[in-house]
Amino acid sequence: MRVLVTGVAGFAGSHLAEVLISRGIEVYGLVVPGGPLDNLDGIRSRPHPVTCLHLIEADIVNEKTLVRVVADTRPEQVYHLAAAASVRQSLRDPGGTFRVNVLGTRNLLEAIRRAGITPRILIVSSAEAYGASASKGTLLREDDPLLPISPYGASKAAAEMLACSYWYHHKLPIIRVRPFPHTGPRHAPNFVFPDWARQLAEAEAGRRPPRLEVGNLEIRRDISDVRDVVAAYILALEKGEVGAVYNVCTGRAHTLREALDILIGLARLPVEVVVDPARLRPTDIKVLTGTSQSLHACTGWAAASSLSRTLENLLSYWREQVRLSL
Repeated sequence: MRVLVTGVAGFAGSHLAEVLISRGIEVYGLVVPGGPLDNLDGIRSRPHPVTCLHLIEADIVNEKTLVRVVADTRPEQVYHLAAAASVRQSLRDPGGTFRVNVLGTRNLLEAIRRAGITPRILIVSSAEAYGASASKGTLLREDDPLLPISPYGASKAAAEMLACSYWYHHKLPIIRVRPFPHTGPRHAPNFVFPDWARQLAEAEAGRRPPRLEVGNLEIRRDISDVRDVVAAYILALEKGEVGAVYNVCTGRAHTLREALDILIGLARLPVEVVVDPARLRPTDIKVLTGTSQSLHACTGWAAASSLSRTLENLLSYWREQVRLSL
């Protein structure tokens, strides 16, 4: 089977590629021209006699390039993970976020339409699209309104609506997922959990003072392991109902303070916690948690990893990254 994965060198994309290749699937992965490929080192260093990973440099905002890539590869399945994924960055550059997340999605779907093929397509959205709907304080369901409060959330909501139009008008078999926050090995340090893990690992190595700089610790988040999330993506694409949307979450919310306490408990030295005003968002969703009952009913998926195990794996990853950089 030929599978196209956009954002294959990213956090979740690299984990997805690992699973697909381990199943004997031929993966065509789109990467940013000149972008980092570190997340794929583990895959590229291992021989795969039956299948392989084909990396294709392609800017998702370049329509002509995507038309050529899709026409050449003619995938049977498509996972669309490529995105500008930072809420903070979207506040600084909303235009750039919309170009990647909305125009990029349009370019991909248009390339598929023009190729005259009908692969099953997974559009990865985000729970950030719910925005103000989270203020009701109950588990978010897929039929709750999308009321994004950040340009990132708005771009994901817009990309979803665009995908729906290609399903309605062009009969492309599209399935959408809304992942809630997730973390694990290879998560970039511009996100909260890997930022903390890196700070701790650097403090343990004597590369910074034993002081942990944090933002708002009282917000609550539904936190999954990236490997559970990738498993959900695969099941959603294989078994999901075309046109449907599925939450990917645990159904349990934790304060960031709880997550921080777990990481500090794993640290090899005592640390001081300091609130850094620069790490506080001007607006934030206080509680973001949902139900994945629809996904479970359709595919049998359920989160398998505990938050403690996920954060332990994350800290181990950053310890190794710091060791390698010495």
